[in-house]
Amino acid sequence: MKPEKIIKLYKELIMEQDNRSAHHYFNNATEEIKGKIFVDIGGAEGLISLSVVEAATHIYIFESDSSWIEALNATFQPWKDKVTIVNKLIGKETKGEWLTLDDFFKEKSFDNLFFKMDIEGSEEDALKGACQIFLKGKNLHFSICTYHEEDDGKRICSTLDSYKCKYTHQRGFFRKKVRSVVVRGKNNLT
Repeated sequence: MKPEKIIKLYKELIMEQDNRSAHHYFNNATEEIKGKIFVDIGGAEGLISLSVVEAATHIYIFESDSSWIEALNATFQPWKDKVTIVNKLIGKETKGEWLTLDDFFKEKSFDNLFFKMDIEGSEEDALKGACQIFLKGKNLHFSICTYHEEDDGKRICSTLDSYKCKYTHQRGFFRKKVRSVVVRGKNNLT
């Protein structure tokens, strides 16, 4: 890419995370992630994980696009003992290139997790593959995109309701209309 395009894309990513944007994942990233394991589902270039790397106790970055993996490894080299990069698709079953969060965390603690999900319309399936985590994990928080598919907000919230989660919608003007862009909340166990 030409430097001008890189600068433009970077500015767009930064604006997206401004508290005035409906697409932001945190109100205060350092405080919301402090002492938690951050699970970045749809890590892309790693900007969100990089913004919380000092506050998190550990970071798991799930990125299915192999073209990002080399850059992610280079970016997080200084924190290689604190950041785990997983080149898999996250969904409702483990099969082939697909992995459920329940299977990934089977031998790990379900407590003190913060999930950020932005996976191009697969958020509902990822939630269905995290049933045990949401029902048994203590102090679990999340920020989940709800705009990729027309009825994402309704379907994602239905799954969160089945897990008895508390959440709020971040609504705003996004992709040419006012809509729910991100749902933020926590499960019912503390």
